[in-house]
Amino acid sequence: MVQDELPQLTGVVQGPGNSSSAIFQLGSNSLSSGIGTAIGSSGWVLESVSESGAVISRDGQRRSLAVGGIH
Repeated sequence: MVQDELPQLTGVVQGPGNSSSAIFQLGSNSLSSGIGTAIGSSGWVLESVSESGAVISRDGQRRSLAVGGIH
């Protein structure tokens, strides 16, 4: 897996408090991450989830993702 690859957001699951999660496509793998946890071995961490997307961060960089692409 290429560490520079940006995860693609495929879905969000909103729950109470910090129980929200997001589903990402990373290469040929589909995986789920909770808020504050790593997205596979990409080095990106899920910061927050909203109705229409998610915010991820790595090494001081932040990206806002929409389901299917970047905001």
